[in-house]
Amino acid sequence: MAALLISFGAPHHSQNAAAAALQLAQQGDLSQATAFIRGLKLNDNLPQLIIRTALQSPTIQDYDSLHGGTPVFNALNTGTEAAVAKYGGQWTENLAKASAAHFTTTELASLLADGQASPQKEKFERKKPDVGNAMRDLSTDLLSEATSDAVTHVVESFQKN
Repeated sequence: MAALLISFGAPHHSQNAAAAALQLAQQGDLSQATAFIRGLKLNDNLPQLIIRTALQSPTIQDYDSLHGGTPVFNALNTGTEAAVAKYGGQWTENLAKASAAHFTTTELASLLADGQASPQKEKFERKKPDVGNAMRDLSTDLLSEATSDAVTHVVESFQKN
């Protein structure tokens, strides 16, 4: 792995090192990272992100003005549930890849088993921004698609009425 990282050169070493680590994580066994994500329910944020993103869209804002908040929000919740069912597996896999790029399977197992008492807790806190950035790189398009599906559901549900 050291040779692979060195081959990227010095100017962007940390950015390229992170990309190389992410690429290796994507190729490896993600079972421990997936167990970590599911065990700590780190993938439970997808519905909130879809809703937050959708509420910022002009379409949802227009429908809210036209139809009132409660019916729009109810339709958005239904659309979000469908989007989570469709995209949740990939979301979890992307989180596992992002985590595996920054933690060994032993570290992830310790974090899952020992929680706040894990000797890896400090590293976990320190690496949150890096994992978050990796997740953003992996999942921006997925979040856009999931949000689009949820917003489309809102539009379609009002077209039926």
